[in-house]
Amino acid sequence: MFEDEELQEYRRYMLYCRGLKFKRAEAQARAWIDTTGIRAEHILVQQSTAGLLRPAYVVIRDESLKAIVLCIRGTQSMKDLFTSLTGATKPHHVLTEQGLILGYSHLGMLAGARWLLRQVAPQLKAALAAAGPDYCLRIVGHSMGGGTAVMLTMMLRDLGPEFAEARCVAIACPACMTLQLAQGCVSFVTTIINGTDIVPTFSSATVDSLREDVTASSWFAEFQLDLRASVLRALQAQQ
Repeated sequence: MFEDEELQEYRRYMLYCRGLKFKRAEAQARAWIDTTGIRAEHILVQQSTAGLLRPAYVVIRDESLKAIVLCIRGTQSMKDLFTSLTGATKPHHVLTEQGLILGYSHLGMLAGARWLLRQVAPQLKAALAAAGPDYCLRIVGHSMGGGTAVMLTMMLRDLGPEFAEARCVAIACPACMTLQLAQGCVSFVTTIINGTDIVPTFSSATVDSLREDVTASSWFAEFQLDLRASVLRALQAQQ
């Protein structure tokens, strides 16, 4: 069971994610200031718009949590959608105390994480140094941003000692890597799923399995006939 303090921490991360849904940087900043009580100068880096395989994100110094928080937006724009729909996989790895674990990760989210690594690693290092040794690093993301956050955290922990204790909170994270990789990061990743949300169950394999189950079901042929009849009626109504 979660302690109240831990739940309040996760709630703040969700508020950061919710603020990223606004398109304009000013609206995002106002949302964070109003809902979390941070000051404008606590927003250290802000990329309010997404590019192709380049998610929107923000870096915030949270004095309440004593944390430098990098929050990554989930699918919102058409460019975000292209990242999500890139269902191909690419080899990836995680280094644990037990050794190197090899596997595969979602290509689009992995590309987004690698781009973010180049963008924010120096900024995160500087922010941690300025904040002092009692501050920690938290990587947070929602939906597609959650998958990107997990992979970015894996990369950061390999990058240098200043990131060795980085932890990730992934909210409604889709299936984005093979089982062995997922098991290799359980010590530093927390995933949060809201009830029966189906997004965390999605992957190319589960979609293929669903399609096979539907086409093999006894009612699929009847469904095709009903669909054909509906199309014919719609066409006749236009005449």
